[in-house]
Amino acid sequence: MFGRPEARYPEIADLRRGVRTLDRLISRMSEATAEGARYAADKGRETTAGAFDDVAERFRTGAGRVGKEAVRLGHRATALGEMSIDRLAKDVGLHPLMFLGIALGVGAIIGAARYRYAIQNPTPRRRPTRPRKGIRK
Repeated sequence: MFGRPEARYPEIADLRRGVRTLDRLISRMSEATAEGARYAADKGRETTAGAFDDVAERFRTGAGRVGKEAVRLGHRATALGEMSIDRLAKDVGLHPLMFLGIALGVGAIIGAARYRYAIQNPTPRRRPTRPRKGIRK
């Protein structure tokens, strides 16, 4: 440093040239990398959009099939329900006293069970609520 200052200047110039060259290479690489990343992102976006479109179409198709099947089952249930009601009405018309006795018996059993439950499990008594101080009605 003190003995040969002129010898250092060419080395510094060489270092500066090397740094500039390295800077140019890095900037080219970053541009190429940025373009590659943009291309990969665009390609990934297109692929993902296509996959989601396929999945959405499958869901739409499946939902349509499920809806048609539900309508078909609903029609069958309605037909069976109407047939059961017609049969019950026919049987009640033939034997009205028997069905009245069955209804009374079922009602008595349910009432007795409920009464027994109420006796065995009394509801806890609530303490009367007092109005809060400062709140007037």
